[in-house]
Amino acid sequence: KHRKGLAASMSDVASGSKAPCKRLREKTGPAGVLHVNKKPATSLKRPAAQQGLGGFPKTDGVAALTNKQEDGRNNQLKKLVCVGAEDFALCCPAPPRTISSGQPRVALATCTRGCPAPRLREWLFWHLAEGVQPIFLRWEGRLDADHRAALQGPLQREEVIMKLVSKHSGSGSFQSVMSRQVRFVHETIKAAKARGCDFLLHLDDDELLCPKEPSVRVTDLFRRYMDSSASCIHFENLEAVFPFSTSTEQPFSREETCFRKSGHVLYCNGKSAANLRLPEVFCSGVHHFCKYDRSFEPPQPEFGLHDEGGGCTDPSCCSVDDGAVVLHFDSPSFEEWRAKFSVRAAAHMSQDDEEEMQTFPFKKHSVEALRKAVDSQEQERVYRCWRCLPYGAPGEFDTSITGQTVATRLQRQLQDARGQAAAIKKNSTAHKCG
Repeated sequence: KHRKGLAASMSDVASGSKAPCKRLREKTGPAGVLHVNKKPATSLKRPAAQQGLGGFPKTDGVAALTNKQEDGRNNQLKKLVCVGAEDFALCCPAPPRTISSGQPRVALATCTRGCPAPRLREWLFWHLAEGVQPIFLRWEGRLDADHRAALQGPLQREEVIMKLVSKHSGSGSFQSVMSRQVRFVHETIKAAKARGCDFLLHLDDDELLCPKEPSVRVTDLFRRYMDSSASCIHFENLEAVFPFSTSTEQPFSREETCFRKSGHVLYCNGKSAANLRLPEVFCSGVHHFCKYDRSFEPPQPEFGLHDEGGGCTDPSCCSVDDGAVVLHFDSPSFEEWRAKFSVRAAAHMSQDDEEEMQTFPFKKHSVEALRKAVDSQEQERVYRCWRCLPYGAPGEFDTSITGQTVATRLQRQLQDARGQAAAIKKNSTAHKCG
């Protein structure tokens, strides 16, 4: 079955007013095509004081540092300890789970294409350390030696279940990517249920689910939903903004990273987990889940909020959890931005994709910069303007969760996992000697 989803009206963006939390004005189209735009939190028409040349946000003071100086400064800010392939070799980063603990089993579904090895290592380690497994990966494209080194242990222990599409030829357009995500998650719901999982998160490879309390793990969040009738456990999202870096070994764990709580240039309607303890649950676009299979169906009035353009928000389906947030680290380095939008720029764009770019000027300017024969400096200007610090009014940034919050949590995860690995090694050596 295929669905024509719902598209938001562009009038909210054009008017400069705050966009509605729900897509209230929609248009319909023929069945058979998924259309799930990610909506911005507010209008992307910036006040004149924040506008630079060509409609880009101002970056006053950024040019004072050369790329070499900035990359050198970021290298000095690195933590002494980074996630390495060896951190996955001996054991899962999370403590062993026992049935008697009553801990929910939380799985994760992700589609990835061109994920750099440093990002894979931090992202994978974070979620495994939070007790999330198995992680179902649809991997499009080739695996290099660094990818294989990180994945070897988790694959052998079945903490990661991979669907490798090495000769992927699918379109890189926005709507095509989201359609593949929905189809993969629908497949994964069945596989996760068969493995006895209670919940299934759907995140991208540039997103972390981060509990707000340091002592709470991701799996702890779901205890309260073990007997819930909600199909969808929903988490709000914050948007990362970074110090400029040509490339980075620490895409998630730089202490200088800030998180927008308003003024997003990408989606603002969060991400979710499916409640697999219910008889049936389905994707509702890429942001929500629903008790009705509506992702590839034309909208009908009788489904009300179940047919919302940004995903089902019906209270009978969706329970919003305030104990954690999804941290969205889109394009954490210049090289990653260029790789991502080179794929988008090479794709044939449908009318839905064109509307997506009108809704999100960051996407439009990025695609145009990669499609046109502009030099590297112009491409860098586009990247800096939308994704790098300094950018945005101080009030746009969250003060409770910062780059230091993420770095500290990851360091604690590493310390615990390395202690566990050292104990295993010690016991193994003692056993051999004995």
